[in-house]
Amino acid sequence: MCLTETNKFVLIIAQIYANTKPSVRVPLLLLPQAQNMRSPSGELESILRQVNFPVEFGMLCSKFCEGKKVSNSHHKREIKMRKLDSTKVRPLKSEQLLRIEDHDFALRPGFGGSPIPVGIDVQVESIDSISEVDMDFTMTLYLRHYWKDERLSFRSNKNKSMTFDGRLIKKIWVPDVFFVHSKRSFIHDTTVENVMLRVYPDGNVLFSLRITVSAMCFMDFSRFPLDTQNCSLELESYAYNEDDLMLYWKHGNKSLSTDEHISLSQFFIEEFSASSGLAFYSSTGWYNRLFINFALRRHIFFFVLQSYFPAMLMVMLSWVSFWIDRRAVPARVSLAWRCLLLFQKAAFVKLPVTEPEKLVTQCMPGD
Repeated sequence: MCLTETNKFVLIIAQIYANTKPSVRVPLLLLPQAQNMRSPSGELESILRQVNFPVEFGMLCSKFCEGKKVSNSHHKREIKMRKLDSTKVRPLKSEQLLRIEDHDFALRPGFGGSPIPVGIDVQVESIDSISEVDMDFTMTLYLRHYWKDERLSFRSNKNKSMTFDGRLIKKIWVPDVFFVHSKRSFIHDTTVENVMLRVYPDGNVLFSLRITVSAMCFMDFSRFPLDTQNCSLELESYAYNEDDLMLYWKHGNKSLSTDEHISLSQFFIEEFSASSGLAFYSSTGWYNRLFINFALRRHIFFFVLQSYFPAMLMVMLSWVSFWIDRRAVPARVSLAWRCLLLFQKAAFVKLPVTEPEKLVTQCMPGD
């Protein structure tokens, strides 16, 4: 049985055929395909008996009714399956939800107004190496940025944030923080790039990444090996001065945290501290700068075992030559050379280069 809309459709087309092609007519009762097209009230059947329509059209109406029944049953089956599988939600593109295409993210948030505040906090994972020869250090850390961009606000019934990977970073504005005096650095990418972006419904943004950086540390070896070195890692915006971007520690002194198991073979890590200041460039102006400060006190016991103790043994061994008869020249010479070679191989480690002037000054008597 066809629907009411189908009956109206058949009636209209039948009347058109009756008016345009009166020569080709056939009674409705002679069409086996059309006998099933009956309405409950009998109105459609009585009208079509009087009009009559071609055989081809009767077959078309029959197929249309059958197709309508199949499509209706298929539609009902889909609705039933959707009700059963209520866990699947139609995916919504993040670009559409955040309306990225509606804004120009080449400009910073609030362009033309007050500087945008960008909070920073750092978690130091490890200090990988300290090089006295190159005067640098290598550190692995988690760097997190906090700011608010109202262009990224979205509607959320449950007030939940959305988390993205590094692919969305290239489409929105992010702070251009860099490390001052850095020699090399890289973002970890195993198994994927270690970058995280979290957007909250009110437009607040958290941008986190895991970085390993090697930076300069100006060291003073005048008291080596009883020296203490003060190093710092400095963060600053590259393009935005203090009129456009205000860089600050998010939680004050608590913004810098370290792993409890950080240790070095040659140094004691005395303290970590966070500070801030300003840097001036004659061509671009004043910039906010953040400092990660830490003090390194050299482990003297390491050098006692590696340098002083072997040197003392070699000197004591060389004294044996005084108990050898002075006429045994080959024995005295071979012992002296052997002590010298052992002293050169075992006692000397790779020490930092000291300025010749400082070395001469320290060795001269009376100073």
